[in-house]
Amino acid sequence: MKRAVRCLAVIAMVATFGATPASGTPFTIDVIASMTGSGAFLNQQIVTAIKAYENTANAAGGIHGQPVHFEVHDDASVPQNAVQLATQIIAQHPAVVVGPAAQATCNAVAALASHGPVVYCLSPGLIPEPHSYVFSVSSSLVNIVPAMFRYIRTSGHHRVATIITTDATGQRSDKMIDYVMHLAENKSITIVADEHFSDTDISVAAQVARIKAADPDFIYLSASGAGFQTVMRQLNDAGLFAIPIVTSSANMSTRMLEPFVKNPPSEIVFNGPRFWGSTNEPNPALKSAIAEYRAAYQKMGAETTPNDDFGWDTAKIVVDAFRHLGTNATATQVHDYIENLKGFAGINGVYDFTGGDQHGLDANSIVMLRWEAASNTNVPASGPGGVALRKP
Repeated sequence: MKRAVRCLAVIAMVATFGATPASGTPFTIDVIASMTGSGAFLNQQIVTAIKAYENTANAAGGIHGQPVHFEVHDDASVPQNAVQLATQIIAQHPAVVVGPAAQATCNAVAALASHGPVVYCLSPGLIPEPHSYVFSVSSSLVNIVPAMFRYIRTSGHHRVATIITTDATGQRSDKMIDYVMHLAENKSITIVADEHFSDTDISVAAQVARIKAADPDFIYLSASGAGFQTVMRQLNDAGLFAIPIVTSSANMSTRMLEPFVKNPPSEIVFNGPRFWGSTNEPNPALKSAIAEYRAAYQKMGAETTPNDDFGWDTAKIVVDAFRHLGTNATATQVHDYIENLKGFAGINGVYDFTGGDQHGLDANSIVMLRWEAASNTNVPASGPGGVALRKP
């Protein structure tokens, strides 16, 4: 496994904009991601975000004048491959491993990090042990799924059908729905159908037929990629596009939604990130962070996506740690630095890791977004936390 040499010099300074661009031998940070296989579509977006921040960091002086390089290793969406890659990387004693980027692969690699290195999972579906060496992107599902159901309820709907994959992400969704349904705020909601399918299934006709018979007024769809499109096509075939749908932000892309532009559902909303589509962010620190991100994508000529915070904010937090600690920092030092990080402005919110949940964001980083098929854009459907806005 070819790797750049890591510099051991420690200079206590933080790069600022306008600094001389970094030069010399890169300091390498390893990334495990699914560049091929079932997770490729989402993972390629995340890696683009990491590379965009890499460019930004190096233009601002890198880490103490030394360029930073995120070296991407493809696990092909297979947990066993992720474990093999992580084992090889960990044998070289890095302080941090970024990734993997799916819940199943994160689960597999997290088991290797009980005493370090820091593993920064690129999937929000992972719920790490409090104060562990494992961190996870975005807000936790403990905040995301309640926000989705808060939107359903506050938009005036109460009969929900769920259709969920049987993979690790789906299993976590099942647990979170059980949690959500025991919250006092959701006592008016009833799950009228609870359906499951494999993300490799080419038909969910039987599940959709049972959903139709249950007469829901909202559909919760937990699937991404090809599985999402399979369910959407069969909901349409069954005449269920009149029923609003809520699903993951992983599906909030031109490519995923393009097949439904001509005949869209009446409403489809996503647990969107705060930065996506935000033009009037009131927090000056967040506004500046979002502007930096957008400028980086414009310079790259890359298309922004609603999943960019997974890569951008993670890369920014990790680089920030090494800028403060130096490139010879240990896993323990990096862990302690991130766990005590508070008031850090990413593009998806102001991070506060001091509570120990290892995500650093709360429900205020979640804004439900509605797809407008005519313009193929997404507009805010809720305030932070999921409470529905009145439609114009």
